Amino acid sequence: MINIYRSLVSLIVLFLMMGCMTTTKTLDSNQSGFTPDYNVLEKRSWISHSAIELFQDNRYLYVQLSYSSEFDGMFSLFNPPDGSSFMVKGDLIRGDGGIIKRVEKSKVKRIEGIIILFFPGDFSNESERTGLIIHSESLKWNTIPEIPAGRFQENESISESTESSQNSESSENSASSKDHGVVKDVVNEEVEISETDLAFRATLPEKISLINIETDGQDEIQSIFGIPGKLTYYANGQRMTMQYPDKFYPIINTQTGRIDELRLHNPGYTNSEGIHVGSSLDDVIDAYGKPESIIELGNLNGDIKSGILYKLSQSSYYLIQDKNIRFFFDELNNVSAMYLLSPNFVNE
Repeated sequence: MINIYRSLVSLIVLFLMMGCMTTTKTLDSNQSGFTPDYNVLEKRSWISHSAIELFQDNRYLYVQLSYSSEFDGMFSLFNPPDGSSFMVKGDLIRGDGGIIKRVEKSKVKRIEGIIILFFPGDFSNESERTGLIIHSESLKWNTIPEIPAGRFQENESISESTESSQNSESSENSASSKDHGVVKDVVNEEVEISETDLAFRATLPEKISLINIETDGQDEIQSIFGIPGKLTYYANGQRMTMQYPDKFYPIINTQTGRIDELRLHNPGYTNSEGIHVGSSLDDVIDAYGKPESIIELGNLNGDIKSGILYKLSQSSYYLIQDKNIRFFFDELNNVSAMYLLSPNFVNE
């Protein structure tokens, strides 16, 4: 791999001298990122990508792009020539996907640029690899916007997801296939909500009853609920969040195109067992039976199993796989989020 990366440096210089494709665009919406100068390296027909967006916070530079690939594969994001400053790797999925990665700004400021390489199959398939380079001189920090709250969070570990959720309004936008983040919101009937959320909540039970959670996907969700306010990709593009009012979030598995789960963070829907957001832990136990055991943890960063109630310092988590549901509880032991699972849901 080192030889591949080093050989790429010469190729990059050649492309720069030839004046290959360069794109520059500044997006002034606070919901959009900054698109830097970049050069495409050896364009291939098997993959295409959208313009790159950059965000930042006090510590990190966030790199985001969407792509469409004919094959499953791999990608690497690194500094030239060999990733000695940083190296990030991940999976490409066949079809439409996305890459969301972050790099410490202290490392970025010392480099010549950022290279993203795409490989169909594994990293040994050098003949079909392609990629792009972001020029270091285009990383103008006063132009790159702050990352909007809830825009995305890179999922590197369960513990990071938990930390993110405890410092945000909701755990939803930092959720992932490994997300066991705890919803911070404490259900309070006296909290004022918008007319949009109230109207959405009034029709939620009827609309959920129209969903076949085992076979339906994005198209069916949109035909019932309309166009979502935002689509957010995570888990290297393998999951997609559809964001609707009143903190209702269908999760789509982009590999199968089907629903993974329906996430509810506010009251409005009561399931067949009589449980809703706001129900007590005792209500849940009465409906589903006692957990096999109760485990106290500092954070959920290990092998999370079904049937076990995990107690954290100010919250709890309970997955009941055979009933296709999982719960998050607030510090008062009330349900703060209820996730309805597809039978195809995999607890990774």
